[in-house]
Amino acid sequence: MVNHVDRESSFILGYIDPRYSDRISVSRDAVDQRVLSWERVLWTASTNRVLYLFSQKALEDEKLKGTKKAKVLEKIVVEGEKWRRRLRDTIAYVSTTLSDAGLPFLVVKTQSEVPHVTSDVDVLISVEDFYSATKAFSESGATMTRHIDVGLNTGEACVSHPPLLNIELHARLNWLGLKHFDDSFVWSDMRKAAMAEVEFPVPNIEAEFLLNTAHILYKHPLLTMLDFLSMTSYADSVRDWDAILYQTKKYGWSRAFAKFMTMLGSIYMDLYRNPPNWVRTTPERRDITFPLLFSLRFVVETLWERMSVKALMNELTGYYAFALGRYYLSGRRRVPYYANWFPLDKMSFTSLKNSNDLHKNNEYC
Repeated sequence: MVNHVDRESSFILGYIDPRYSDRISVSRDAVDQRVLSWERVLWTASTNRVLYLFSQKALEDEKLKGTKKAKVLEKIVVEGEKWRRRLRDTIAYVSTTLSDAGLPFLVVKTQSEVPHVTSDVDVLISVEDFYSATKAFSESGATMTRHIDVGLNTGEACVSHPPLLNIELHARLNWLGLKHFDDSFVWSDMRKAAMAEVEFPVPNIEAEFLLNTAHILYKHPLLTMLDFLSMTSYADSVRDWDAILYQTKKYGWSRAFAKFMTMLGSIYMDLYRNPPNWVRTTPERRDITFPLLFSLRFVVETLWERMSVKALMNELTGYYAFALGRYYLSGRRRVPYYANWFPLDKMSFTSLKNSNDLHKNNEYC
């Protein structure tokens, strides 16, 4: 077991990440699982946005079948499947509504090789088509719960059409009021993705990687397990790094991007002991706890590259301090911009403690 990864994260990764489970030298059977809290493991999986995937993989474990823990996992998977169907239906609705209106669109920050649950769908539309898109959604029965600069040089709206997921409609993907890449870079060479036979357009892999990097750096100061697994998967597929580096240099965040890549690569080496093929780095032997909250220094250096002193201070005091304070005051259960979709706080874990099956046959947690 990698001793500088916290126990809960290591345990979860052992189930959901084949690269990690293949690398660790000690099998799960040989680990003293009694030091783990079942409740803490599930909360850690939830705050890292991998609760659904972890529950799926854990149910495949023969040693858990027929236990009280398996019943909890089954409830999580059943609820997760409901959310996944809502995601499929939402994407189908977006595709039908915008295609019937003759409006090109992209689904962004949604498609991933890591199955997960999300509470909304981000849809990118061109600035010129933004008003027409809001009109098409309204005529289909949806309501707009938020408008920002509709019809101007940018736009954002939240489209609500229950029981579908909320749809975040964007004319541009700007975070902290900053532009991070050319519009044409995102729209060129779009790909087709599919979910349960529903096809939808997504950005080219280079744009997908870059816009997710910008979202992580400028939207929330942390890296979840889902972020790490998705971003390293994207990075493995990127072919034109020069195009990505050109965009970061053009918009003034090349140093922040380089720091992020170094951090991502260092965690990769710490976990897998092999260097990635997309960045030169060395393992830092850091203590890794997911979600990984960025240090104040990292955040300051990232924002300083592009923001004034006043804007930087407003961001740090108004958001960074709040986000970190809420995270620790909640017992590391609430992370920025993500609500727990499964009500773990309403479940009783008492029945799982000291039960007859808790440690039988070296069962986990």
